[in-house]
Amino acid sequence: MACLGDRDATRHTLNLADEARETITGPDVAGGIFAFTEAKHAYYSGSALVWLPGPEEAKVAEKQSDRAIGLFAGGPPEERNLADEALAHVYLGTARVTLGDLDGALKAIRPVLDIPPERRISWQRKRLARLGAMLEGHRFHGSGLATALKEEISTFSDSPPPADPP
Repeated sequence: MACLGDRDATRHTLNLADEARETITGPDVAGGIFAFTEAKHAYYSGSALVWLPGPEEAKVAEKQSDRAIGLFAGGPPEERNLADEALAHVYLGTARVTLGDLDGALKAIRPVLDIPPERRISWQRKRLARLGAMLEGHRFHGSGLATALKEEISTFSDSPPPADPP
């Protein structure tokens, strides 16, 4: 719903997910009826809200993405998903770009930009490309930081993984 720009439906759906997490307790939360961990719940909330253009949603996306990063990093190793954690950094950066905080965006995506080429995945490239496109808007025209950030994103995306050994 967020990708379609439907704020009301997005908020409604996220509220339903919040209510479901609050009402389902015990083993059903982790392993059955509601299989998302708290980290995944925050991750998916942040990832949905970055598609909506308003600052209100961006503030919530920023909070949820930051929360997801902390939960992934501090949680049990078996619940840590490094690919989702990296994307949460991109969503945090995207929310901060929406809010006009380029320094915060760079800080958020730095761990992703530093991923070695052989560990990069297409979803990181796709979501960073969207963030880079946001930096091309009139709002950031003439910003040296926006230009530098776009160049780093381009370098990340243009660096192919090493070839498989023969």
